[in-house]
Amino acid sequence: INVVYDPNRTMKFHVYGDFDIDNRGEAQVSDRRRVETLIERWGGRLADQLSFDVDFLVLGEEPPLPQPPPQNVVDPTAIAAYVEAQRNYETYQQLIGEARNLNIPILNQNRF
Repeated sequence: INVVYDPNRTMKFHVYGDFDIDNRGEAQVSDRRRVETLIERWGGRLADQLSFDVDFLVLGEEPPLPQPPPQNVVDPTAIAAYVEAQRNYETYQQLIGEARNLNIPILNQNRF
């Protein structure tokens, strides 16, 4: 008998990042939507943000730490891409820290 298991309880998941479910070698946003669909199909709920009532954090592939563009680059597209990549990296790392502080299990693509 498992005194913790409750078949009537709905697990809550926060999903972040891009996944490579089909092992194509490139993480994609569409695979994240597939992960979210699977969670809902299996009876779970999705959380918009990480909080104390989330049961699992599901993370996609870790984004690489972006290299800043050279000082002489004034291309707004390159600067915007760098800012977005930096934001994704920082958010990923911040979520890991918050999950650890809240004792929320972290699942990567393989463990999910």
